Amino acid sequence: MHNAAEFLRIEYVIKASTLTLFWKYYLANNSSMLFKIIFVDVVHFEVHPRDNEIPIEEDDCLSEMVFSDYFEFIFMSGMRIVINSKKVYFET
Repeated sequence: MHNAAEFLRIEYVIKASTLTLFWKYYLANNSSMLFKIIFVDVVHFEVHPRDNEIPIEEDDCLSEMVFSDYFEFIFMSGMRIVINSKKVYFET
């Protein structure tokens, strides 16, 4: 997803304990599609700040995604989103 997807926004619904990451994925034929990664029954959610020395345009570009006991999305700007939930799924 590094150069093919653009991170758009986060939506966290406290009472429903759901968190959604919205993305735009660019296809080879110059078209795009929107997709979501939805976390259900969120146990832990944190956002680590970006590095102010890096241009803000790097906030939407994913550097790496790590999964162990939690999901960690690390962006080119240094911003990190860490999520632990009971379920996760993709939706277009």
